[in-house]
Amino acid sequence: MLAVRDIRAIRERIVYFKKQAEVFRSLGKRSNDAQLRDRFCELSRRCDAIAANIERNLSIHEKAD
Repeated sequence: MLAVRDIRAIRERIVYFKKQAEVFRSLGKRSNDAQLRDRFCELSRRCDAIAANIERNLSIHEKAD
């Protein structure tokens, strides 16, 4: 059974990955190198996907409390 602080930590991870996605998107937009820009875009998509996956499954953990 997860404690409330564990749910809070999971929510903090969601916020962290969303912020990372924003940073990578920003870096990609500013990059003059096409390969680097593509890599930053890929990293931002992955961070968004991880955040969305955690968010989708959060209710499972909340029900465990």
